[in-house]
Amino acid sequence: MFGKFRGQPRGVFVMFATEFWERFSYYGFMGIMVLFMVADLNAGGLGYDRSRALFLFGLFSSFMWFMPLLGGWLADKFLGPRLAVLLGCIGLAGGNFLLAASSFAAKGGEVQTAMVFFVTGIVTMIAGAGLFKSNASALLGQLFGPNDPRREVGFILFYMGINMGALFAPFGAGTAGERIGCCQRGDPGRTPGPAAEPGRQRARVCRSPGEGGGRGRCLAEPGWRGRICRSSDSGPPGPTRPR
Repeated sequence: MFGKFRGQPRGVFVMFATEFWERFSYYGFMGIMVLFMVADLNAGGLGYDRSRALFLFGLFSSFMWFMPLLGGWLADKFLGPRLAVLLGCIGLAGGNFLLAASSFAAKGGEVQTAMVFFVTGIVTMIAGAGLFKSNASALLGQLFGPNDPRREVGFILFYMGINMGALFAPFGAGTAGERIGCCQRGDPGRTPGPAAEPGRQRARVCRSPGEGGGRGRCLAEPGWRGRICRSSDSGPPGPTRPR
């Protein structure tokens, strides 16, 4: 089976690796984008509210698939597929570096700098994807002659790179987010609400009214996945663990 992959032009394997990392980058970022935006600044996030984060997520997703129309037109009229793919790769790599810089800036307390890096990184990634996505297949096709029998296997390898990148992205990016990034386990992934302000008493877990002693009631707190427990002897409410 693997013998069919031999004898392919070297550019096929270059395109395989490039497409693998492009899809890994895209789907990996999509998996943690909202978590990064809503995470607390102290955890390396941006501290956005959920509605704003979801709006930016939808905007980013739509432009990532709309811009290839413009990228294909630019390649046909001015750039050519080779230069378009090269510039697209530079844009995607630069966008990822800017997104990483935004996280480091947020952890350092430079909120405005982090937001500038984040928005600039998103725009750079969109521009890079617009040039890359619409021209990668065209560039691959130029590696083969009109009746070259290797063409079919070459495109099979190319699409294997696409699917493998999409498969491994959630595991790689998700694990990195949990271990070293803003999405570490135990972090609520939200900007703390009023109940987390200094001076509040220690949080108490209350899964049902009356639990924990005394007369109690559980209140839902916007922005938290857990609950707030208030009982007759517990004082002001505090944030609790997510259930």
